[in-house]
Amino acid sequence: MRPSDQTATAARLFVLVVGTALVIGGIAGFAYESSFGTGASYVSDDILGTFPTNGWDNILHLAAGLACLAAASRAPRAMALVLGAGFTVLAIWGFIVTDHGAGNLLDVIPVATADNILHLAIGLSGIAAGLISPRPPAAVA
Repeated sequence: MRPSDQTATAARLFVLVVGTALVIGGIAGFAYESSFGTGASYVSDDILGTFPTNGWDNILHLAAGLACLAAASRAPRAMALVLGAGFTVLAIWGFIVTDHGAGNLLDVIPVATADNILHLAIGLSGIAAGLISPRPPAAVA
């Protein structure tokens, strides 16, 4: 590992903190609701009475969190930008489908106003962390 790979950057900190939080949230979500129903059999429950979840939502959070942790040492800047863009789009989409504080994406992923605000904060933070972190040096052939 080159010395520059060990440098702490905003992007690396972002993917480590957010990745860990997403993994913990994904695991904890299964204690609230673990069903994978869709359409008419769609079910969700609220974590701490605020954040709706189900099995699909938990898997999404686990996958995003594990991807962040995997990218922390190799491509934290790229991961922060990709996750930031993804969560920003997710938040905007969530705000569009949320009616009276609740909704769902594609009859699969539950969302609420609090989720959308959190997704937007994660998204914009990821984009900011990626943009203020230095670009990795070009590979030498």
